[in-house]
Amino acid sequence: MSVREEAVKLYNEGLNFAKQERYAEAIQPILKAVEMDPDYVNAHNLLGKIHIQDGDVKRAREYWLQALKIDPYNATATACLEASYPKPLLGGPRNIIRLSTSIIVIGLIVYALFQLQILTNKTEVIEDKTKEIEQVITSIPKQPSSTSNIILPQKPAEDPHTQIAEHQTNVENHRNSVTDATKTKTEDQTTKKSKQIPPGITKKPTPEEQKSDIPQTKENLTKKYKEAQKLRQNRKYKEALETFNTLTQTSISHRYIIGNSYFWMGICYKALGKPVKALESFKKVTAQNSYKAEETKNEIKALQRKTGK
Repeated sequence: MSVREEAVKLYNEGLNFAKQERYAEAIQPILKAVEMDPDYVNAHNLLGKIHIQDGDVKRAREYWLQALKIDPYNATATACLEASYPKPLLGGPRNIIRLSTSIIVIGLIVYALFQLQILTNKTEVIEDKTKEIEQVITSIPKQPSSTSNIILPQKPAEDPHTQIAEHQTNVENHRNSVTDATKTKTEDQTTKKSKQIPPGITKKPTPEEQKSDIPQTKENLTKKYKEAQKLRQNRKYKEALETFNTLTQTSISHRYIIGNSYFWMGICYKALGKPVKALESFKKVTAQNSYKAEETKNEIKALQRKTGK
């Protein structure tokens, strides 16, 4: 049997004792193996491990250093030798950087969670306020709806057209009045009386005819209001005036048609160049009978500046 084979046999014997944690018995056969084969690296490593188990760090390092002298690249000896030295508290500069990075990341996560909690609390407060507002709105009693069809208010976009129509009508009326004045000078007395009626004014209906035109139901009231609006939009201001006037004489109650009729009568009178009549009609518009109360105030101010009344 060769020297190495004998050394391996002794090494295995000591290894068996070491596995059973019988370190005192394991040392002798391994020492003999090292004496027989001084270059036996595994035997040196095992002796170092046994001594480290017994608490003899110095002797253990000596055996591992001896193993590295024999085999400088031996991984077992290198690892055991490094493990035998106490490590710094923070594990060197690299570990300090890692620890600092971890602390920063954890701090950012905590800050983000804190901000998220604040945002959640604010959202809950907003939701609570929204619910309170909804409850208040729900608690407001609804106004009774009429059985008739609800007429939507005129779109504000119509007002500029109305103003243009008013201006054009004023110019036409002025021209017509000049023409009528010229004609009356050349006509005889009999025809003069018939010609003195302003152009465009139709024969006034009798009281019986007016009474029959006054709406007696909400459906008829709504229908007449639509007809009057169409006449006004087509610049037939005199016919529209007559229809709006019959609406104001009705005994049927309505949220806005009566007041709106006075408002549109004022607009028609303005278009016909009758600011005094327009002012009288506008003054009958209130917030209770029309949704054009604010608009009416502006019309009244403009007319008062114009007429000085």
